[in-house]
Amino acid sequence: MDGFTLSPDGSAGSINMATLKYAKWRVSGDLLILEGESAGVRQTGPVTDTFNIRKGTDGAISLVSASGRVMQLTDTATVRRYVNDLAGEQCFTDNKRPGILVQLRCRMKGDSLIGSMSNRIEGKDFNFGKVFALRSGDTLRGKYLFSSEGMESVREIIWRRDGNAWVEGTGEITEEGNTARFRDPARISFNGFRLEPGNCSE
Repeated sequence: MDGFTLSPDGSAGSINMATLKYAKWRVSGDLLILEGESAGVRQTGPVTDTFNIRKGTDGAISLVSASGRVMQLTDTATVRRYVNDLAGEQCFTDNKRPGILVQLRCRMKGDSLIGSMSNRIEGKDFNFGKVFALRSGDTLRGKYLFSSEGMESVREIIWRRDGNAWVEGTGEITEEGNTARFRDPARISFNGFRLEPGNCSE
């Protein structure tokens, strides 16, 4: 869970978003405008995000981003309690090769995995986001919902267990809109990032 806080004095803060730091907010008509700083691999600079304010018939308020992402209004204590529940999460990293740092923070509940992942690869745009996957035997399959240079996308992911590590599956990809899927799941090769138990940096 991620989001932001809005203070009466016009200041804002980010929740669980390491590379996106909101500093202030204002309302213009039915728009909420957030300003702050985005930190990417190639550059760090100012960012402005705009959300449509929607109020349901039951009085509930939601915010809709330009990409269609919906954020629900909730009290800060609920969000922070959820974040604290993940304090015992596991961490897996691929950081043994120069110019590569991939980190997966996650926890398992039954056969379900929920977590966050970031990819810092030299020469490529930094991306980070949420991971949702289901385990079947020694395989995890799910989705990676991520942001990269201000764009939000969805990518199908699959990992196979190898000892204590998870190895990423790779293969030919087909794209539709902002969603990428494997063209032929039967031809996936497990030769991608090797995520081993380790310590995640901030």
